[in-house]
Amino acid sequence: MAKKKQARHSGHPKDGEGVFTPKKLQEMGAKYLRGASMQSLADEYGVAIPTIWRHINRHIRPIWQQSIAADLDADLARVGQIEAEAWKRYEESGEKEDLADAWHAIEHRAKIFGFYAAKKYEHKQEGARVAGLTPHEYAQRLLGRIMDKAEELKRRDEALLKERGRN
Repeated sequence: MAKKKQARHSGHPKDGEGVFTPKKLQEMGAKYLRGASMQSLADEYGVAIPTIWRHINRHIRPIWQQSIAADLDADLARVGQIEAEAWKRYEESGEKEDLADAWHAIEHRAKIFGFYAAKKYEHKQEGARVAGLTPHEYAQRLLGRIMDKAEELKRRDEALLKERGRN
């Protein structure tokens, strides 16, 4: 006899499972990032899909955002340190290379903040070609093949008519 699926109610994990602990939330988030669907997570944890959605959006996603913000702060601090050192070296030496290092740090910071538009690449080719032919040459060749096929069909039809006429 097949087991009946128990109805799940939003917010209630499987019997004996208790509430979602920080460790369980971290585990759920890791599985979600690895591609687990909300349905599979709901089945695994014994709750409804809206419960998974709510935990991901209210508890897990803010932790991810804090982590990203902390990483960004650390990256910006490193860039700031490199820039400060480059300016100091330039002031002491007057070397253009040190000035270039400072400029690269400033440019890197601008890229982190998204101040540069995405690069657009345009493929330029003089005269489009298909199978090594210009569009006009290709059309002429194709038209020629169509005409040849039409002639072949016409000859076949004439031969069939002559054959029927003899019978």
